[in-house]
Amino acid sequence: MKRLSIAGLLTCLLLAATSVATAGEAFKPTSAEMRLLPPFCGQRIGGSASGVGIPAAEQMGRANWLHIHHYCFAVNFVNRARSARDAKERTSILGAAKGNYTYVIDHTEPRFAMRPQIYVELGKVELQLKDVGQAEHWFSEAVTFNPAYEPAYQALIDLYQQGKRNGDALKVATDGLKHVPASEPLQKAYLALGGKKPFPEPVAKPEPDAPASTADAGQGAEGGAAPSGGAAAAAGAPVTTPPPPETGCRFCPPEDVQRRWRGGFKSGKE
Repeated sequence: MKRLSIAGLLTCLLLAATSVATAGEAFKPTSAEMRLLPPFCGQRIGGSASGVGIPAAEQMGRANWLHIHHYCFAVNFVNRARSARDAKERTSILGAAKGNYTYVIDHTEPRFAMRPQIYVELGKVELQLKDVGQAEHWFSEAVTFNPAYEPAYQALIDLYQQGKRNGDALKVATDGLKHVPASEPLQKAYLALGGKKPFPEPVAKPEPDAPASTADAGQGAEGGAAPSGGAAAAAGAPVTTPPPPETGCRFCPPEDVQRRWRGGFKSGKE
């Protein structure tokens, strides 16, 4: 009996370990799914957590790089949700996406340049989960963070139009054109919602700071080493954004997906 009990216990432990391993593998993107994610995801997932020697990590800031794989997980869960077998499974997968987006927001630096894109993507997940209020919150957060982030205006306009709030949609289009005057989608929405030409006057951009002298190059405000990545953001320096995906590569996703990434990688400071 004692031998049987030990054997049974070992079997249970083995099954539990297998279950945990299987769950862990299911959490990670497959090789096929990885091809639909931003290129930096392949460098982070199963790669370097420190980011040493990785240009994308240097540009994001290593403190952000440490957590960016959760963004990759979130995007992958959104992709998986499209092929869910039923509404219950789809809701569960979208909940996993929401959790990972929220993790990135909670753990990356406050001025992380990708935040507007993350806010908009999380807002769209909230819409799919039928939480319109939270979707509006995240779209608005993206506009507040970077008033020149065009996708946030477009998301708000679509949200308000679906809710028959055309007056609010026109206001968003008007505000958007003040910050992104050359945007054809915003111009089209503005006119369709009853706006009249001429288009809204663009906001005045602040004068650029005078260039530093050669002697000051590479130094911070107090004469020390210039901050980089997240430290630069905390010090008020311009945030360097992640590089856009390269074109022409063998395993890159469709061009329309790459355009979305390129449009999303904009600094929180223009």
